[in-house]
Amino acid sequence: MSSGENPPPRGIPRPLSGGPVKFGPYWLDARLAVGGTAEVYVARPQDPNAQPRKLIVKRLLPHFVADPDGRTMFEREAALHAAVHHANVVQVYGSGMEGDEPWLAMELVEGCDLYRLLRRMTGNNRKLATGISIHVAREVLRALDSVHTARDAAGQPMGIVHRDVTPSNIYLSTDGLVKLGDFGIARSTSRATMRSGGTAMLKGKFAYLAPEQVAGEPFDHRADLFAAAVVLSE
Repeated sequence: MSSGENPPPRGIPRPLSGGPVKFGPYWLDARLAVGGTAEVYVARPQDPNAQPRKLIVKRLLPHFVADPDGRTMFEREAALHAAVHHANVVQVYGSGMEGDEPWLAMELVEGCDLYRLLRRMTGNNRKLATGISIHVAREVLRALDSVHTARDAAGQPMGIVHRDVTPSNIYLSTDGLVKLGDFGIARSTSRATMRSGGTAMLKGKFAYLAPEQVAGEPFDHRADLFAAAVVLSE
């Protein structure tokens, strides 16, 4: 998303007022979140034999469907996210078009995001136990290792930098799994978005940016490690 803002922390799915909606090969059952350029739905396949039976479908907001920049970013997210396969990364099941509108189908993590958990803990005057905090950080680092070492179909390093390692993009499942999601502003070093003059555009949530990102200087995968350290300190 162009401003570096992703959909807000996932809350309780809100059923659609007119009932399920057909979209691509899926039924959209409930809206889970809406952000600056996209919205996220809890969905299920129209094919009764398809698996999984419950998943997430992400689609662009209507006024961004005709925006070339918005579509390019969405397509890049789908491509980069699909290139990473790891137990600690939200799985991509596929992507496609419904008319002129692109969509991305992803794993539904039953649970909550880390932002929502930390907010609840703060409201109750409590803190996460040190062991749990370390466990979450370690699992995020495992996810980042798979992101940073991803290769394309030709076996060439993709140089992916996530750029948004923040609590709202870290999902905690009811089974105890930790998963990193949302590649909405991720970049590949071979396809970095640059300002005129060669300076990388500032994207991401300011509190988690590495100093070199804030200064507008070149950065690499170590910026994600800085963000992970900020999350651990929280």
